[in-house]
Amino acid sequence: MDEQEENWYMDDYEEEEELLEEVDEEKGDNDLSGNYLDDLETIEGDDDYEDVLFENALSIKSISSEILSCTIPVLKQAYWLLILILVSCLLWRIVQFLLNKCFPSNGKICRTFVTIILHIFSICLGLLVLYHASYDLWWIVIGLIIALTLLFTLNINSDISNSHGKYTNWELLVTIGICSSVQLYCEFNKNPVKWHQIRGSIMIIIMKCISFSMENKNFYKTINKEPCCILLWTPLYRGLLWLSYCLCPASLLFGPWFNPLRYEEMIRNYPVNDKPFSLKNTIISLFQTVKLFGLSLLYLTYSTCFSHTLALILKFQPWLHAYFASQSFRFSHYFVCISSESSMKALGYYDKYLIKSNKQENTKEKDNSKDVYKPIVVTRPLFIEFPRSLVEVVIYWNLPMHTWLKQYVYKPLRPYGHVYAILGTYTASSLLHGLNFQLSAVLFSIGIYAYIEYVFREKLATILDACIASRPCPESCCHSNKNSFWVCWCNVAFSCLAIFHLAYLAVMFDTSEQQFKGYNMWHTMDKWYNLGFLSHIVAFANFLFYLYL
Repeated sequence: MDEQEENWYMDDYEEEEELLEEVDEEKGDNDLSGNYLDDLETIEGDDDYEDVLFENALSIKSISSEILSCTIPVLKQAYWLLILILVSCLLWRIVQFLLNKCFPSNGKICRTFVTIILHIFSICLGLLVLYHASYDLWWIVIGLIIALTLLFTLNINSDISNSHGKYTNWELLVTIGICSSVQLYCEFNKNPVKWHQIRGSIMIIIMKCISFSMENKNFYKTINKEPCCILLWTPLYRGLLWLSYCLCPASLLFGPWFNPLRYEEMIRNYPVNDKPFSLKNTIISLFQTVKLFGLSLLYLTYSTCFSHTLALILKFQPWLHAYFASQSFRFSHYFVCISSESSMKALGYYDKYLIKSNKQENTKEKDNSKDVYKPIVVTRPLFIEFPRSLVEVVIYWNLPMHTWLKQYVYKPLRPYGHVYAILGTYTASSLLHGLNFQLSAVLFSIGIYAYIEYVFREKLATILDACIASRPCPESCCHSNKNSFWVCWCNVAFSCLAIFHLAYLAVMFDTSEQQFKGYNMWHTMDKWYNLGFLSHIVAFANFLFYLYL
């Protein structure tokens, strides 16, 4: 029985309060009087009757006991897998530290030996994590990795380091073909529940192999500067490098994606270039790992137990139910992202940025560059729960994936037009998540919403000469209205609109049995129908208003 068929619930709110008092006095006795049932509309089916009994019997005591009984099993189930991942990352980091202490970094043979040992150790730890995850379709994951290893070992684009201008990356085309074939095979030939278990790992592997293939030319340019480049860039080493990058225990199950060029550089040049890896910074990063690990478990508990229970209590209030149901989905996403961030910290991975400043000394212009190391950040929950705009939600939802889509999809498509680049980006994102109608519908909807909001607020900011664009204005902006009272309230109103859209779009990601096998089209349409397709109507009205302006 859906929300529209149960409007009687709010009409009889006062009678339910009396019933709850009787239930508390009788310590859970659910014997309802006939007069009370006579006042209700007809209840269709035994399942609906049980739902009514459940709603009527809820109390603070029962809610707290239910949350407690939910929390312990959930934490036990996730705890050991996360511990295994963190321990694997810490072991790899310890071995890396010991090898670099025992062998000098300036020797060509020693550096090659240390690099190969670290790659092999990463592969072994990744296989251990994959085995412990106990996927029923683990052989598909291994088969995809082996097929891509053979492809990268063949090195069919080995001459691109000497190429100039445009060239055809045949390796990339074959890579996309292999990954698409695996996705189609699993989507239409495998058990949906089992396929849903490995969908996340397959997505991470696809992102890694595409970036690995597209960075091939940059790898050659980097390696050719090394004294041991002849040995390092043999086909066998390239296959070993791919296996190590793909099976890295920190990102095999939950992500995140990280740059293969930076990963390879971190292994080869650890004691030479990566200055922040002192003992003090290492201890600080370990404490941050523990903090992120605990935070991820809090997100998991809130997602699975607290917000889910609140959504059940507010089942008959459609929009409050939609908000907490979508919040449950968002917090489960935070759990995955923060746990992956903690594993990357345990591994000791840092993104490396090169800051250049031009200064003239002795009448000659010199480039003074400085390496800046920053820990990888996967998501920013506060920017999603309290967004300035949907554009910020898209960016901060998964920062590594946003970087991947921008670098490998949006920028190559940008010469064909901004709109085509955006549509291509969201198409690629939908394909990465699998051929699923619900995910595709949500991704395309939020993409269209974000674009409409972006162009509308840009035009509105120009007309009103105010800082009300989708992204915060820089301090040096030329708007005359920056922090006025009405400007702040305009931004708050747009923030509330973004929260409204988020509650609507993610309402179908509930905790029903369908979550274990993926949601179908009718589930999505039914959820949006119950909310009157209001979000789509508001977005369309927003677009018409933009055209009017």
